[in-house]
Amino acid sequence: MPAMTRTELHRLVDELPEEAVDAAAELLAAYRHGDHALVRLLTAPVVPAEPDELAALAELTDEDLDLANAISDEELGRHLGVA
Repeated sequence: MPAMTRTELHRLVDELPEEAVDAAAELLAAYRHGDHALVRLLTAPVVPAEPDELAALAELTDEDLDLANAISDEELGRHLGVA
């Protein structure tokens, strides 16, 4: 995509459907604040899960999910390549 001027960006924002405004605002705010990890999360491609992955997720217990959430900010940054 070629470089866009601020005027063109404003026009693009003005043309967004109403249901996309909050998501666009969140992404622009992340860029403005230099939150590179959030930008990567918000722009990451969505990859459909394979059937075996869905089956494995269905078998997770509440304890598994609690452990999965226990990750430090530093570790997340390393994983996302921003640390």
